[in-house]
Amino acid sequence: RDQGGRITVRARTREQLADSRQQEAFVRRAMAADVVIICLHGGKPSFPAWDRLIAAMAAADPATRPHLHVQPSGGDEDAQAAAAEYSHGFGTPAWETMGRYLDLGGAGNHCQLLRFLHNLLFGTSLECAPPERLPDEGIYHPDCDGVPELADYLARRVDPDRPTVGLWFYQTYWLNHNLAFIDALVRSIEAHGANVIPVFHLRYRDADRGNRGADYVVEHFFMDRGRPRIQVLINPMLFSLSMAGQAYEDLLPRLGVPCLQALVSMGDRASWQASDQGLPSSDVSFAAAQPEFDGNLITVPVAFREQKERDPVTGGLLACYEPITERVDKLVRLALNWARLARIPASQRRVAIIFHHYPPRDDRIGCAAGLDSFASVRLLLDRMRQEGYRLDSFASGDELAEALLAGVTADRRWLTPERMAARAGATAGPERYLAWNDELPPDVRAAMERDWGEVPGELFVHQGRLLFAGFVSGNVFLTIQPPRGTLENIDRAYHDPRLSTPHHYLAQYRWIRDVFRADAVVHVGKHGSLEWLPGKALGLSRSCFPDLAIMELPNIYPYIINDPGEGTQAKRRSAACIVDHLTPALTNADLYEDLAGVERLVREYTVA
Repeated sequence: RDQGGRITVRARTREQLADSRQQEAFVRRAMAADVVIICLHGGKPSFPAWDRLIAAMAAADPATRPHLHVQPSGGDEDAQAAAAEYSHGFGTPAWETMGRYLDLGGAGNHCQLLRFLHNLLFGTSLECAPPERLPDEGIYHPDCDGVPELADYLARRVDPDRPTVGLWFYQTYWLNHNLAFIDALVRSIEAHGANVIPVFHLRYRDADRGNRGADYVVEHFFMDRGRPRIQVLINPMLFSLSMAGQAYEDLLPRLGVPCLQALVSMGDRASWQASDQGLPSSDVSFAAAQPEFDGNLITVPVAFREQKERDPVTGGLLACYEPITERVDKLVRLALNWARLARIPASQRRVAIIFHHYPPRDDRIGCAAGLDSFASVRLLLDRMRQEGYRLDSFASGDELAEALLAGVTADRRWLTPERMAARAGATAGPERYLAWNDELPPDVRAAMERDWGEVPGELFVHQGRLLFAGFVSGNVFLTIQPPRGTLENIDRAYHDPRLSTPHHYLAQYRWIRDVFRADAVVHVGKHGSLEWLPGKALGLSRSCFPDLAIMELPNIYPYIINDPGEGTQAKRRSAACIVDHLTPALTNADLYEDLAGVERLVREYTVA
């Protein structure tokens, strides 16, 4: 305006063009404008009014119709073809300059684009800076001005005596100031007593742009002379990194720290809260299934895309990611527990190893598809001893099984309550379980009281104390997963999507966390009941039972390789780190031991 220019901008998002009435109104405004800019992301279908606008442009007088610029994004071939066919002046220096302003983005470039257009269309001479390339990657912290240098940031904000979390995210979040949930993650990490290195970046290298990509970020920000300076990485970005090309396949393994997938949903929070599925189908693919190819641990939703306000200047619907503070804190606690594992000497690490038990009979302890669980855990314990863990040794898997059978099991048919109490290797009194019950959301407490009576219920309770299976061996707690219900109704209860857990179930996992003070848990083999408890399919809330059971404990889960469908439930509903094991070797189903000897004698008799 100071130099004689005056521009009015009207903007609309895809959501504002959902029906024909909205599309017709947009086209009328567009045809009365001097210039129309269409930014395609996903081809022509990403702009619902495309056909109407192109028809109106074709019918208009070329001398008076608006200048049309179609801006493709990324490698979108449909958008590239549309730009080549319909953009006015496609391929000219003016078109290239407009595209450069839009591609580099940011408020400054957009402002200069408007000046450039004014000069282009009206022959004015407004001062107009060329497109400015902003940082492709760099550190962002809400308390830092600009983009701090790495060395200065490390000196000022990273305490080597504390665990350090890496957090990387899209450069567009930084560029557009869409940082509320990034700020929430940073604040939570620091409030929990850890360091954080938050880095925005353009994830994939682009030869035309010349950016350095994710591999530079890992090597420059997250590693120091070939060794990780972080102990865990939080990733809120969509899609798979390793599937983008061979250059990225070994990037995260080379970094060598757990990578936790923070779920950022394209849906809104209200829809998630009302849904049994949790996150929409698009999020299942983009935010969970594809990141799983990178080995990321699927966690909880930390932000939802909300569109509640219109820009008072342009009328466009403003979209921003709004954090869920409670879920952010849950993710951070889980991330820091993974980070601390790398900082705790093996001799001090405390691990709970949980055998499955379905149905809850003594002959089914340690059930696992295609796995000799007791022999396998005995080998695991031997390896742990070699690595410096404190624990007792077992001569065989059978000895380990007998040790579990000597205590309380989930089979209540053979022992009186008094005998069970005498055998219990772990118990909790009212002062413990009432406090644990108070931790639970009100709707969860109500459901458990409806299904199982007032806390502590009747399962595995003697004289007001809850009884838990298992025994402590040094810094290892060997136990049995608590039963989903009583033996009489276990088939109905195991996969019931509405039946809450008994009070005993959640209490046992809290005993593992608070009394045994486990640093991690290991669930042995396919499959337990935790990942099938009531709650959302993906993107669990604080009222979902798998979330309530596993809490923020790192969950390591040896699982048979030939059942990815059920293993996926453990990954997505309990943040499990799946460690695949092979299927058993095939052999003839011959007789064995004494029966084999009898068969041999029968054969000898028949030919005698």
